Amino acid sequence: MFRDHIQGLVDRLREDGGLAGLLMGFDGVAVESYQRPGLGTELQEMAVELAHLLSQVRRTRLGARGGLLKELVVRTDRLAVVLEVVNESYFLAVALLPTANVGKARYVLRATVPAIRAEM
Repeated sequence: MFRDHIQGLVDRLREDGGLAGLLMGFDGVAVESYQRPGLGTELQEMAVELAHLLSQVRRTRLGARGGLLKELVVRTDRLAVVLEVVNESYFLAVALLPTANVGKARYVLRATVPAIRAEM
């Protein structure tokens, strides 16, 4: 159900450094994921930590005047992760090579979220 959308997201970003995608609850429970063959489990572990971080950011609402969280980009020397909030309970994330085009990933992620919402 969600896997086709997540795989489509990663496949659209394959040439631009797309590695894996994940639909996860803010409670840290993964709903569905897809990763290109040969990758380890780091994304799953990192996503659990990011779910905790996202929950903290959502609670603080960026000083209560910043509005609701819509997306978050985390870049390290080994990986870039772009997260888009799907609804009050879930987010969609895509992991990329650190040299990837994050702007394109943001665009493809935003284009994928409505299809995920429609299936919920």
